[in-house]
Amino acid sequence: MAYYGVLLPTIATLIEKLQKIKRESKLQYCTPLVDALIGGVKQRFGYVFESRKCLMATACHPMFRMEYILMEQKADTETGLREEVRWLQTPSTSPTADEEEDPCCM
Repeated sequence: MAYYGVLLPTIATLIEKLQKIKRESKLQYCTPLVDALIGGVKQRFGYVFESRKCLMATACHPMFRMEYILMEQKADTETGLREEVRWLQTPSTSPTADEEEDPCCM
């Protein structure tokens, strides 16, 4: 089952493993390939590390929690989660779309 909270740890792990291959292996011909893969992944999925929604989804995932979130992003992520919980707990004062369209509700 796909879950948005798995995306950031998966991308981070992929980048870490590629960097480890580059560092520890004695690549003779494939170093440019590994560099291109790392650059391509960062270019395509770099937004994941800055996306507040992705950070909060990762923090809420029971397998990852705050493990993959950078120290400087943890406070903002916690604040965002608190705001979301408060927003969900606040009763809505505006009528819902069903109430607006239903002539029986006044």
